[in-house]
Amino acid sequence: MVTRTVRRATAATAALLALTAVPAHAATHDRDTTRAGGTAALPAPDLAGLRAVLRTLTAQGAPGAIARIDDRGTVRTAAAGIDDRTTRRAIGNADRFRIGSVTKSFSAVVLLQLADAHKLDLDASVDHYLPGLLPDRRITVRHVLSHRSGLYDYTNSMFASSVSGFEAVRDKVFTYRQLVGLSLRHARTNAPGAAYSYSNTNFVVAGMLIEKLTGHSVATAYRDRIIKPLKLRDTFYVHPSTKIPGRYAHGYLTPDRAGAPLVDATEQTVSWAQSAGAVISTTRDLNTFFSALLGGRLTSAAGLAQMQRWTPVNSTTRYGLGLRRRDLSCGVSVYGHTGAVQGFYTYSFTSKDGRRSLTALANTSNNGTVLNTMAGTLEAAFCGKRTRTIQGSPLTGRGSYVTERRVAYEDIAPGVARRRAAWGPTPVGRRAEPACSGGSSCGNRRLPGRDAVPEPARPGVTPSRTSSLRRLVVRESARLGGTPCGSPLASARRLAGTGLPQRDAEPNRLTPAARVGRHAQTRSPARRPAGTGPPRPLVVREPACPGGTLSGQRTVPPGQHQATPGPIGRAQRGRCHERVDAGRQSASAGWRPHAAGGRSL
Repeated sequence: MVTRTVRRATAATAALLALTAVPAHAATHDRDTTRAGGTAALPAPDLAGLRAVLRTLTAQGAPGAIARIDDRGTVRTAAAGIDDRTTRRAIGNADRFRIGSVTKSFSAVVLLQLADAHKLDLDASVDHYLPGLLPDRRITVRHVLSHRSGLYDYTNSMFASSVSGFEAVRDKVFTYRQLVGLSLRHARTNAPGAAYSYSNTNFVVAGMLIEKLTGHSVATAYRDRIIKPLKLRDTFYVHPSTKIPGRYAHGYLTPDRAGAPLVDATEQTVSWAQSAGAVISTTRDLNTFFSALLGGRLTSAAGLAQMQRWTPVNSTTRYGLGLRRRDLSCGVSVYGHTGAVQGFYTYSFTSKDGRRSLTALANTSNNGTVLNTMAGTLEAAFCGKRTRTIQGSPLTGRGSYVTERRVAYEDIAPGVARRRAAWGPTPVGRRAEPACSGGSSCGNRRLPGRDAVPEPARPGVTPSRTSSLRRLVVRESARLGGTPCGSPLASARRLAGTGLPQRDAEPNRLTPAARVGRHAQTRSPARRPAGTGPPRPLVVREPACPGGTLSGQRTVPPGQHQATPGPIGRAQRGRCHERVDAGRQSASAGWRPHAAGGRSL
């Protein structure tokens, strides 16, 4: 563990103008309702709590973790673990790393600078600048930068399997149009402007806009407009090179299969992301960048206000134009971005006035537990010892922090990551839960007296009679903007101990006889084989409309649900329809939720 304090003089930063929230394009924009977060009002950072978070990250699977706080000339750094599992070299804040989707803030700043120069109209159609690229002329530049375009995130398909998906693109070089083409193979998630739905496709389009309007590559735009003016000596855009120059931390991808070894993902082109996630930097440079942005040194005051027109994501997060706002447990809001790229998780945020900044890195990815725990670095840096504690927090006492359970998501393959975060690591044979768009899970498990789906029934053990009194909760899909919605992924189910018939050779289908038998047994419990007992609790979670919104819920007594014809999870044109089905216990293969027409992740 290394901690050091350096004091240096800094120039005063400009005060920010008050944010005026103006509703636009059917989206909800709001003001900052939490404390402004100026450094004069902030408590001192909790360094002991910060170190405890980093140690927790290494215990949860990250080989190493680092953090740096810049606070009005005072620098505090901390580190735990290693940056290379081969050499066992200790990780440090001098190490460069891939910042993933923090790159989106760089892209947004360039476009806001172009808007300041009257070369770009945020409310103009993307088609005005890139004719014929997108299928809907209603998609504006603002929709792209705020993740409200409705463009499908191609990374959900590309990285549905984390390791094999990554290895397929590790050394591949894509064009921007190829990446947009991968998105357009899929139905859009919502109408333009209707709802927030995180998609890397949006910032691929942003990169194309940068190159079209500047006449230069995004590498040149980043260098001339951000890197050189701020003297960021460790920030690079090296695409399509696979190397990180100088001293760097190795990044390790966590496989989907529990117990499989970590994959060294350090060397890659990151061509699948480019202007959405391919920048390399350090904790020092990222703190300098966000401090300058919120301090008003990279855009005009009007441009910064545009970046802070917030769309709700969940109860603690808002999204502007390439900028996130996180509301902390102590009532302070911080501003920046998160980043995920294979092998690296990054949190980089600053206070409202830009005078206190925190950047933290864990050199792993595809680990929802680590991702959630990283929120604790913000609490320690900006809330200090005032951080509110909760039972079951990975930290106890000083430095404990609050996170929202089951809402962690990644900036790559966000739909896949949300399912894994909601259900934890996916063991062999277990299907992951479908997720809603917009960074929220599709609803909480509804079980009396507990917050988890019951464990699989063991052979020879009769389920409790009380389980027959529990009811099925069906989350219904909702519709936004009059457009088709619903995930192409199948619904996941939980049901154990029902004695329902076995699968045939095709894993995602029932034989006609088995289907008939299933309905007969579900509707007539008296016909079940003797000794099987009543059904265990069944939770059906339906894909929700983009933005994580739900039209409501209804409670259905056991035996009154019905199956939807055709593959479960298929969106039907013009409406979000209810999909209800039952999974079942397989005595031979162990407990595996069944999803007709679905896929195993």
